[in-house]
Amino acid sequence: MLLGRILVNEGLIDQADLVLAIEDQQAMDVPLGDILVAKGLLSPTQICVALAAQHRMQFADLSVDPPKPGMAKHLKALDCLRFGIVPWRSLGDTVLVATSRPDQFDQIPPGVAPNGISLLPVIAEAKQISLNITALYGAELARRAAIRVPPIESCRTWRVETNSRRAWAFALLALIAAMLISAPAWTFTIIILWALFTSVLTICLRTAAFCARLFWCKTLPEPPPERQKTPAPLPRVSVLVPLLREK
Repeated sequence: MLLGRILVNEGLIDQADLVLAIEDQQAMDVPLGDILVAKGLLSPTQICVALAAQHRMQFADLSVDPPKPGMAKHLKALDCLRFGIVPWRSLGDTVLVATSRPDQFDQIPPGVAPNGISLLPVIAEAKQISLNITALYGAELARRAAIRVPPIESCRTWRVETNSRRAWAFALLALIAAMLISAPAWTFTIIILWALFTSVLTICLRTAAFCARLFWCKTLPEPPPERQKTPAPLPRVSVLVPLLREK
């Protein structure tokens, strides 16, 4: 039975809400449950319970019964992030894996599970899955993120407060002070000439750009008439909101 029909039969939404949600789903290409949650009609838990009934799977409330720390050995951290899953319970050669998208669970390749281990899906909220991935693999993910970029392209090897930089800074300040004391007239003359030199370069660059625009810029051809396009699915936008004194 379809998810929308289950929700209507359970009295969680009415037929009009379902029709509007389906129309939005066709425009945005997102799961029906996400639309109903975004509209405030249902909670994520209600959607997960309905999904469990639709796919005849167990519903796991990870906020009440989270996975044990030892479950991290059954799956790799990157696989959990890639497929949005987290190991929940181990029953012999079977590992119960929490997922919020049971319709996509069959797309997980067999190589994700260790040899001799089979994966059995249970339904859980996507937010709880992400939180438990962080709880199980947080240290490993932080280490991988810190060394993801090659050292030559990364700033993790930079040291702002180093002895060599301090030495160069003090040496430059000492040189300027010595020049001001020994030959103040020549020092100010050099500074003024350098300022004039940079100003002349700026004026020349702007003049060259103006001449190029005036004499060598060709008129752009008129764009072809726009063809009537079919309406594309609306995008999903993630907004990061910085919090006051966030730690």
